[in-house]
Amino acid sequence: MLSIPQGQPEILQSLAPEVTALLQQYSYQGCKLTGHDIRSALSGALKSGKVLWSHFARAVVQLDERIVVKFGPNISLIDANMTAHIRKHSEDIPVPQPLGILALGGKVYAFMSLIDGHPLDKLWPDLSNTDKCSVRDQLDAILENLRLLPLPSKYLGGGNPPQCIDCRMWMRKSPESMESETQFNEFLLSGNSRPTMEPYVEFVRLMLREDHRIVLTHGDLHPRNILAINDEERGGIRITGLIDWEVGGAYPEYWEFAKSLNTVRPIRLGDWPFFLPLKGMGKYFEEYAIDCLIDNCVV
Repeated sequence: MLSIPQGQPEILQSLAPEVTALLQQYSYQGCKLTGHDIRSALSGALKSGKVLWSHFARAVVQLDERIVVKFGPNISLIDANMTAHIRKHSEDIPVPQPLGILALGGKVYAFMSLIDGHPLDKLWPDLSNTDKCSVRDQLDAILENLRLLPLPSKYLGGGNPPQCIDCRMWMRKSPESMESETQFNEFLLSGNSRPTMEPYVEFVRLMLREDHRIVLTHGDLHPRNILAINDEERGGIRITGLIDWEVGGAYPEYWEFAKSLNTVRPIRLGDWPFFLPLKGMGKYFEEYAIDCLIDNCVV
């Protein structure tokens, strides 16, 4: 997993000075990095690092006390674009600082700042009700602030160029940029459906609204993407970061609510659904029910 593939490195987003300095520590005599040197230096840095998370061909490795790298095939640049936009416009939303991205041999390596904390799904079973309420309240404030930020462009979705992403049992990307919820609805219903389902698809189409506000959205508000620590000075748990913004972007205001409920099917974290930050993301039960119907009619 930590082996570096063959190939010439391609810089997709400029490497921050601290990343360059880190890699130079593993290059030949600390010389200026060339294509070969980047490959060998990255290999050395990964082997000396600490694996924080891994899943199949993807992993997150801590390289030093300040820098981590997320790598694997098909790592989306949306994550870095989203966190850069958020950090530009707010100091109250805890997200990593993007530090550059390179591609090498079919893998993408996205460098970012290390955020102190543990994934909330690891902490949740041992939290008191008071701490769980505190988590909910902190997430409420974070999401309220997120929805106040300006949108990156006039288009829905995220990335450059912007694309919408719909994750269900599969993941689909819109083939083109979209400017309206009407186009977004067409995208949602554009999945392959059996011919016998066409009348059902048209019936669901009639249910979809086209007048929701478009707001910045994380899109995968699962406890594994929330970092937290037990803050003894504050006497409780503190949210330190929201990570993994790969499906984030500008979406209809109900999208955060609907996608957050993906985390409760099946329920693996007991009472997590009862502590969702509904004040911050709103309650959209009707839209969620319609989204479940979309699950049934597109594949």
